[in-house]
Amino acid sequence: IALIGLLDNANVQAFLRVIREGESSQDDSAYRWLFGSTRKAPKLFDSFVDHPRVRTYEAYDGQFIKNGKLDYTTAAGAYQITETTWNGLVKSRSLDGFEPKTQDIAAVALIDGRGALDDVLAGNIERAMFKCRQEWASLPASTYGQPTQPLARALAVYQQHGGVLATADLAPAQPAIT
Repeated sequence: IALIGLLDNANVQAFLRVIREGESSQDDSAYRWLFGSTRKAPKLFDSFVDHPRVRTYEAYDGQFIKNGKLDYTTAAGAYQITETTWNGLVKSRSLDGFEPKTQDIAAVALIDGRGALDDVLAGNIERAMFKCRQEWASLPASTYGQPTQPLARALAVYQQHGGVLATADLAPAQPAIT
């Protein structure tokens, strides 16, 4: 699949905005975010040459404590892609650099990898979010135990950014997101 061409699709662009709503922000600085950034206090990396590969240790909420061992994340960019995931995408999709457009392509590749790309293209957004909930912890119904977007907010962001929802008459039954 030529993923770059899909970046012009309104539903793809709107779904990427839904992911960004929960993972980073809607402004251009989101592409430079390191894990732990907030909209009021972003932690930014400087170069788009490669994934920043910065380890962030966060123990205050217990999120990265597993079996008594302190762990870390390397999540970065608008879609909070980890170094390990990035390395896999570089190999499988021949990605180069960590520029904003490349991050967008990587996110579409991850959506495709979760089997949700056809749902996004068709406007079956609840189904797409359900399929991608293990990729992005902020999506409704994610089981990571981190804060998630309310479904109503995710759908509003999708439509606000030009996404068109499938009509109930045309869309197959979608899984319930609670």
